[in-house]
Amino acid sequence: MANKEIIINGTELDQMGESSYDLDQPNNGGNYDARVSELNRKTESLEREKLQMVNLNLESKERIKKLSLEIGELRNDNASKKEKLKEMEKEIEWSKEELKTLESVAKRAVELKIEVSRMQHDFVDEQR
Repeated sequence: MANKEIIINGTELDQMGESSYDLDQPNNGGNYDARVSELNRKTESLEREKLQMVNLNLESKERIKKLSLEIGELRNDNASKKEKLKEMEKEIEWSKEELKTLESVAKRAVELKIEVSRMQHDFVDEQR
């Protein structure tokens, strides 16, 4: 069992996890060039995949940055709208108080008008 080898991605590894495949020594005759060609092809493929991942990563970072800015703008907009709402609520409260005052003034005006009318009626009666 001590000589057992592990194969990962087509490469044989010994117990220490090191490749026992030596590119400097031909393996089974002309198989060396084919293996080098295959490894070069895999390397190029992995490099293309890495480049795609880097580009996706950059796009994701840019999108995150834009979304973060948009969130900040929305938060600021929300804060200003909340402030505007508070101002409007204060104005409504002030208007309600003003309305109460005006209602009491109008009520008193009606009372005074009735009193004036009564006084005029009394005056006319006394003149007769």
